[in-house]
Amino acid sequence: MFTSILSPIDFSELSLRALDYGVALASRERGHVTLVHVAHPLLVEAAAAAYDLTFVKDDAERELRKVASAAVAGLRGGAPQTDIFVSVGDPASEILKCAYDRRADCIVMGSQGLSGYKKMFFGSVTGHVLRRSRVPVVAVPA
Repeated sequence: MFTSILSPIDFSELSLRALDYGVALASRERGHVTLVHVAHPLLVEAAAAAYDLTFVKDDAERELRKVASAAVAGLRGGAPQTDIFVSVGDPASEILKCAYDRRADCIVMGSQGLSGYKKMFFGSVTGHVLRRSRVPVVAVPA
């Protein structure tokens, strides 16, 4: 049913738990999972003041590789293939663009990621994705 799963990762506990659901769905169909991390431009600009932009993206890719390895580590023969993608931009728009570009059958994400001041400034990414997605979205609750 779902052979191409997109799993947005913001490194929150809930996004990592949602990844487990995505991996389980993909492994049932011998599919693959794309982990996507989108850094908001304002956060990247602040980080770039202290670090190089390349460093910020490379660091996110490194962390995503660790997360992907951990997510499939316990699975035997049915472990899905994983792919990673790091982008900078509006998180909801970039997630939807990635889903379209990679022909995802489904997006599996946490029902909430950001909290506190980040959510106040950036809003609910999951809400935006749910309203604008052309493919099914599985929102894993807290």
